[in-house]
Amino acid sequence: MLQKYFAHFSTAALMGRYYDRFMTDIEEKVLLKRRKKLFAGLQVHILEIGTGTGINLGLFPEDTRVTGFEPNLYMLEHARQREAFINEPQRFRLYNLKAEEGTNILQDAAPFDALVLTLVLCTVAQPEDLVRRLLPLLRQGAPIIVLEHIIDPHPVIRLGQRLFNPFWKRCAEGCHLTRPTDKMLKNIGLKATQTEYFRVGLTFYQSVMYKP
Repeated sequence: MLQKYFAHFSTAALMGRYYDRFMTDIEEKVLLKRRKKLFAGLQVHILEIGTGTGINLGLFPEDTRVTGFEPNLYMLEHARQREAFINEPQRFRLYNLKAEEGTNILQDAAPFDALVLTLVLCTVAQPEDLVRRLLPLLRQGAPIIVLEHIIDPHPVIRLGQRLFNPFWKRCAEGCHLTRPTDKMLKNIGLKATQTEYFRVGLTFYQSVMYKP
């Protein structure tokens, strides 16, 4: 179901090796506390798309369990080595999309009590279509946790992002600097609460959303 939304890029190994180092400063200063606050109210069974190196695993409430999908095998290996995963492996089921092609893992594990999308919609192909396909897998009223960087509202910065975007996508495994993810999610009809915009180099959007 998910494979077509994630392209393969030659930078996969480099991203797996250096992603955490590249993100350390912004995570420690800004993003980690925001992630933890967003996850505080989650319950029971969480679906995470784009597990990455597993930065969220130690932040989810202790009484939850997580089914996570990550297309980059190198990043997934880092996630599986994180202390939170090793100490409580029964709580986490992490899958590589290519390795699980043709299975019905998502359908078998559904319905989920929450969906987590953090720094992933910038990289997927057809993000709107992906989110629409995930919604039926959620229980009614399940929260959708979103933390994404988006195109900047300032016209000069926005122009710079558009000019730099082709180069950035090649270096950052398909990451787009120019996506209006906040508007896209609202256009789907998701209802947003606890919404906040903030800037740390890039403009970020965070929200707890619910499907209609």
